[in-house]
Order: sequence, then structure tokens, then C-alpha cells
Amino acid sequence: MVSLFHLVTDSGEELSSFRWLSFSWYYAFGLHFCESQHFLPHMPSTRIFVVFLWMYCMILTIVYSGNLTAFMLVRRAPASIQTVEDLYHSGLEVAALGELVFMSSIVTATDPYLRGLSKVFRVYASEYEVFPIVLAGKAVFLESRSFGEFHIATRFTHGSESSMRFMKECFAPYPIAMALQKHSPLKRKFDTVIGRVVESGLLHHFFQESVRLTATMKLESLCPCDIKFSSHWGRSNVRQEYGGVDKMVPVAQESAVMALNLDHLQGLFIVPCFVLIPSLLVFALEKLYFVSNQE
Repeated sequence: MVSLFHLVTDSGEELSSFRWLSFSWYYAFGLHFCESQHFLPHMPSTRIFVVFLWMYCMILTIVYSGNLTAFMLVRRAPASIQTVEDLYHSGLEVAALGELVFMSSIVTATDPYLRGLSKVFRVYASEYEVFPIVLAGKAVFLESRSFGEFHIATRFTHGSESSMRFMKECFAPYPIAMALQKHSPLKRKFDTVIGRVVESGLLHHFFQESVRLTATMKLESLCPCDIKFSSHWGRSNVRQEYGGVDKMVPVAQESAVMALNLDHLQGLFIVPCFVLIPSLLVFALEKLYFVSNQE
């Protein structure tokens, strides 16, 4: 808008209306709201600028209105459990594996909502008993994040969608550590080595390699009877192996509606850059032509 005003002001032969900053703002805003303009510029530089500005506004308004309509048609998902307080009020069962490792931490916690989870806390012998009730939405699984990430990536992710997720609030803000004797002289050396391993990204690399190898081994070990084909889901789905659960999880289709974000509009902002370059060239030619005629 300001560029349009300065371009018209320096041209010297444009319509007098364009010489007002308020009119230039009104003119540019009108293009953004798809309002027809009754005044057309006379100078070639201004015309080039307005044409590219019109293209920019058309792309922006069409993409925005189309994605906004699609976003409003998407069914809103129910409120999800993100904190310990939400989990406490939901009344869901809290499942864990092995011995009562987490029970003592829950009972002695200072958070009243965390202590309240002891009433719905239950220990299971194996993950084969836990995952079916978690998939059914009857319980949450209390376990280390690395354990959960591995199983979600290898068993419960179909295409780009996973049937399990993590809460935003964690139970304990630390991972599994390496235990050493108290006041051990080796602690400082172990801290240095572990810090270098974490900072180098080796843990993430090893995790991704484990996921890839596990997925490859599972596909190689499948027999034809383990795979079900269904045209409703668009691709084959492997039968769930926990607790006899046979659950078909939908895969995100390529035509699924996505909300508008800046990634969709990155290419759009290149248009104003292409506007300024030809406009400046034409403006420079006009100035040179005007100076040569005066001489």
C-alpha cells in the first residue's frame, strides 16, 4: 500500500486520486476484499504493480476462504486429557507393568490429584493385557517415554496416524538413569560420556534404527493369513497382536482436510517480490525517458 503511494507520487503523470495515501490504502484494501475498483491506473509501472497485487490478493483470498470453509466443516474433536488433573477427573484406570514401582511415588506425591490416582492404579503382568484397554479408551498406560515411543512407532502407527499419544504433563521429569555407588569417583566420567552421547544425537539415531529394524522384521515374519485387505480402509492392515484385539485403524487419506497454516502460504509471499522488480525497472525507464525529454 505504501509502495503503491510512493510509486504513484514519483511517477508524476498518474491519477490525482492515487496521490493520496488514504486512497492508496483504500484501493489496496479493496483488492484484498475482492471489491471491484472503478479507477484504473494510467502509467505502465503502476499497472504492473496493481496487476501483481491483484494476483496476490486473488491467491490469498481463494486459498484462505477455501481452507477456512474446509476447516469449519471438520468435526471438532472432544477435549483430550493433557494434565494429571484432567486424568484425575476423568476416572480412567491407570495401568502399569511389573511390581509396584510407581505406586510409592504416587502415594507420597505432594500433588493431591496425583495422590488421588492411587485409587484407580492397577498393576498388570504384561503389555499384552494393557494395550487392549488403552486402545479401547478405558485406561491410561504409565510407563517410560522411550518404551511408549517405541511401541507406538512399531505397532500403533498406521500411515501418518497413531492410535496412542502422550499427555503433555509427565509423571516424572527424568528418564531412566544409570545407578552408581554413592560418592563414586566414576560419576563425573560417566556424566561426561553420557552427555556426549545425548548431545551427539546417538540416542535418537539408535531409536530410529530400532524402529526401522523392528518394522522390517515384522513384515518379513508375517504370513498371508495375518494380513487383512479391506477396501474401506484403503490399504492392508495388520491384525493387532495384543489380547486378541482385531481393530482396524483408519489411515489418514491424502485428500484429508488440513487446516490453513503458514506452510500453505509460503509461496504466496514470493509474488510481491516479483512485483517490485519489474515495477522498479519500468519506473527507472520512465524517469530516464522523462529526463531525456526535458534535455
